[in-house]
Amino acid sequence: MNPQSALSKLQQFALSLVLAMFLATPAPAAEDAATVLITGANTGHGLAFAEEYAALGWHVIAACRTPAKADRLNELARKFPNVVVEQLDIVDDAQISALAEKYRGKPIDVLMNNAGVGNRDWETTTAINLDGVFFGLKHACPIMAAQGGGAIVNTASIAGLGALMRPMEYHDDPVAVE
Repeated sequence: MNPQSALSKLQQFALSLVLAMFLATPAPAAEDAATVLITGANTGHGLAFAEEYAALGWHVIAACRTPAKADRLNELARKFPNVVVEQLDIVDDAQISALAEKYRGKPIDVLMNNAGVGNRDWETTTAINLDGVFFGLKHACPIMAAQGGGAIVNTASIAGLGALMRPMEYHDDPVAVE
């Protein structure tokens, strides 16, 4: 396969994903709108995901470790009544279990395992980047199975694709998540 046809196939695939997301988007403010739970929703990609889903009318459960310090996320929740900010430390299995129990009976259509860190010691980095994903899956899978389905998106850094000037654990974790 030549590089040009591979690029064309990649472009077609990306366009089909965008169209599928657009067609599956519920109407704004619909009572029966889909629900997304996003970890690490206070900054970066997590905040961007929360903003987009909120604007599209989804019910957004935006989880972060320290909501009191999440100014932009709290502003988003004030702007959109469909956004709820929840305190969640993703390395604490009991907290994740309690959050799952709190939303028992409410469909969670999408879990975005987004929380992650870099440039920390090995234990902290792997606890957040790997254990956090595992705990999210551990509690989301039974909920989604009971409701007849759902989607889980595990985000990871592209640092796992190559040897950049970063600590080893930052490279290993994205590879493990993927």
